[in-house]
Amino acid sequence: MSLFELARELAIPYDQLKEACEVFKKYSNSPDGANLFAMRLSMNSFIHVLCYLCNVECEDDLCQDFVKSAFYCADRDNGGDIDVKEFAIWYSSFSFSEEMTLDDDARQVRQLARELGLEVIDIDRYKRAYDKFDLDGSGGIDFDEFEALLCTMLKVKEGDIPEQRVANLWKMADTDRAGELNFPKFCVFYHQSFGQGGDDGDNPFAGFYRNIRKVAR
Repeated sequence: MSLFELARELAIPYDQLKEACEVFKKYSNSPDGANLFAMRLSMNSFIHVLCYLCNVECEDDLCQDFVKSAFYCADRDNGGDIDVKEFAIWYSSFSFSEEMTLDDDARQVRQLARELGLEVIDIDRYKRAYDKFDLDGSGGIDFDEFEALLCTMLKVKEGDIPEQRVANLWKMADTDRAGELNFPKFCVFYHQSFGQGGDDGDNPFAGFYRNIRKVAR
């Protein structure tokens, strides 16, 4: 069977089928000149395909639910491996999936949103705030940067928030006592302590700070 005939049988555009077959042959670990229709992709080989298509370095960079779902969908006959027809159908269906079309940063944002049970739009907003307050560009927010964050968001001057209050908030945020906030910890602290807010112009920290002001210094 020629590729043109296979494209007609599977109702897949020829160029897309040809692209799928090239990827399939590259990762099938079959010798050069082997019959395309006798080649198979094992689970391990399929994972290499996913890494290639998703532009990540290794399996650890892929969402495991995505890996399992992709293999399950591709192995249409549940035979434990994937032939070229199965792969072509899967490739045609999944080539525009989230994992394959997003860049690495966007993919990580969506993965984090799923893990924390938050909306992607909120994670994007938190990321802008996080980058703004990572003053030294280290990729983490230390205690001094955290205090600056609080002062800016509360619209108060440095020193207006009691030191003990800042320390308590830091303990709430730095849950693993690492000495800095990575982005996931920042998201949890921001969301749980101060809510989403901000969309109607109300500062998400304002209501909380009204209580802070009542604390005697």
